[in-house]
Amino acid sequence: KPAAKLADKPAPSTAVIRETAPKVGKVVDSYGHTEIVSIAGETLPMYRLKLPELTKQELKLLNIAKEKAIEEVRIDPDKIPDPAERRNTIMREVLKILERESKGMYISPGRLTHLGEAAVRDMIGYGQLDPIIADDQLEDILVTAVGKPVYVYHRKHGMCSTNVVFESEKSIKYLIDKMARVVGRRIDQQTPLLDARLPDGSRVNATIPPVSLDGPTISIRKFRKDPLTIIDILNLGTLSTDFAAFLWLVVD
Repeated sequence: KPAAKLADKPAPSTAVIRETAPKVGKVVDSYGHTEIVSIAGETLPMYRLKLPELTKQELKLLNIAKEKAIEEVRIDPDKIPDPAERRNTIMREVLKILERESKGMYISPGRLTHLGEAAVRDMIGYGQLDPIIADDQLEDILVTAVGKPVYVYHRKHGMCSTNVVFESEKSIKYLIDKMARVVGRRIDQQTPLLDARLPDGSRVNATIPPVSLDGPTISIRKFRKDPLTIIDILNLGTLSTDFAAFLWLVVD
C-alpha cells in the first residue's frame, strides 16, 4: 500500500480565521495558549487564544511550506497508527521544508516552530480551532455565523466569547468538509446535516444551507478524557459530604 499524500490541495491560510484586537480586561485565568479575560461592560468573559500573529513574510512562507509538504511528504497510516506520533512525524518533515525555504529570511528557530505548528494545524488539524478543540477544559464549541466570534462553554467559567472569528463561509464549509472526511461521511445540499463522532470522542453537529439559512454552522460537544470522580464532585461543591457518603452506601 503506497504512502498517502497529506491532502489534494493546500488548506486555506490561517489568515481565514482572524484573531480580533485584544480588549482591555482583567485576566482571571491563564493556561497554555489561553487566557480567560473579564471585560467591563461585557456579559460574557472572553476566552482569548494567545497565538503569535504572522507577518506577511511568514504568511507567505507558511503557504509555500504547506504546498511543498503536500507534494513531498508521504505518510503511511498503517506504519504510524498513533495520531500523535503521526502528527510529530509530519511536523518534523514540515520543519525541514521551512528551514530549506526560509534561507536568507532571518527567521528565528522559535518562529519556524510556530509556523510548523500552524502548517500542521491547517493540513491535518482544524486550523485555529485546533487548540480550542484540544482544550479539555471546554464542554462545547459553537461556530454560529461568519463575522461573529466562536463561542465556547468552559467547565469553570461558563459560556465565553472568543477572539477567533471566521471571515468567510468558505472557511467554515472547508472545516465541515474536513470533519466529514475524517469520519468517512459527506455533507452537501442533498445531505446538509452532519452528526458524527470525531476521533477524539467529541460529538460534532454541522449544518449547511438550505437547512441553515444564515450559512454553515458547527457545534462540537466535548467529553472529559478523565471522567469526574466523587472526590472531584465534592471539591466542586456539587455534593455535600453527607450526601456523597449516602450515595456511596447505596451503590456499595
